[in-house]
Amino acid sequence: PHCLAFAHALSFGLGPAVLMSKRSFTLSNVGALRTRFEWQLGAGPFTLRPRSGVLDPGQSIPIHADFSPGSAVSFEAQAVCLYGTSEDPTLTLHRLLALSGVGKYPFLCVGAEPDSAPRVDFGDVAVGETAERFVDLRNVSPVRASYSIHRRESPTSALPGLTRPVEVFGVSSHRGTIGPDDSQQLRLTYTPLAAGAESIDYFEVSTPAGNTLRLRLRGCAVGTQVSLNCRSINFNDVRVGERATHTFNLTNHS
Repeated sequence: PHCLAFAHALSFGLGPAVLMSKRSFTLSNVGALRTRFEWQLGAGPFTLRPRSGVLDPGQSIPIHADFSPGSAVSFEAQAVCLYGTSEDPTLTLHRLLALSGVGKYPFLCVGAEPDSAPRVDFGDVAVGETAERFVDLRNVSPVRASYSIHRRESPTSALPGLTRPVEVFGVSSHRGTIGPDDSQQLRLTYTPLAAGAESIDYFEVSTPAGNTLRLRLRGCAVGTQVSLNCRSINFNDVRVGERATHTFNLTNHS
């Protein structure tokens, strides 16, 4: 007789909303006849691959299951595996597979305070130098979180004679994935190009499910600052052919 074996139920547990979670299980032909199978599954967040095929006696194949919840709710479905002789277009035997999963929205924050509006101040930085700061991007949800980072507004820095703004701030990673209750360190840099310019930029960190936070970056560009310890030097009277010497201090404050 025809006989297929597979698990009675497949649970995805918690899965990130709008993203895909993957599982797999084994479909085996434990009967003595060549058997054709076909999965029937209604529209919803679950899919099975391959949807149909033929198994020789003793053959096993992996069935790949995907779960793509569109919102943070619980989902349940039943997939029907129809099977029978490979020559008969009508499959009369069947077995059920119970599918379940719960969608959860991921939530990202910077630092230890989830509700804080993170600000990073580089302070005064000499022109041509690069200052760096580090922030922890935390995933405080029980599901993985994929993120992307982009500049929200045009940079405020501009060099004289240039019509386009100059990007003086940088971020080490523009996209990535953080595991449940895990964190990832971001390296932020500031490289000023024009002395006297104060730069403020905003970067947005967003997830596919809509969680968005804004990073405010600020820095001030300073040039070389030197000073003398006197405003003038008086050599008084000096005989012709003789040499007079005075000293003064030149100090670099930058």
